[in-house]
Amino acid sequence: EKLRNELEHGLKELQYSIPSWVENEDVEQLKRHLPLLETFSERFEFTASTFESCKNQLSAILQERQHQLLARFTEMTKNISLWNPLDIKELNKFRKFLEKIEV
Repeated sequence: EKLRNELEHGLKELQYSIPSWVENEDVEQLKRHLPLLETFSERFEFTASTFESCKNQLSAILQERQHQLLARFTEMTKNISLWNPLDIKELNKFRKFLEKIEV
């Protein structure tokens, strides 16, 4: 029971960490914690609402972030023929970032 309470507390703390990971584009943290929530749910019978809330928040933030990035990417590439080589280099870095965020 004590372990369960500690883990539920940890999940609640995780909910508050997620927005800062998104703000800092910490994709690895976000992707690493989605399966972690699944594992917690399977091993310990958390209240469904705690788990679902964390999981849904994480998924929604990842999807929203991806939509924002894809919109920005589309906007950036409209006039690609007018870009200089340095901009194209930045574009390639951005494309790699987008590939990482896929869930």
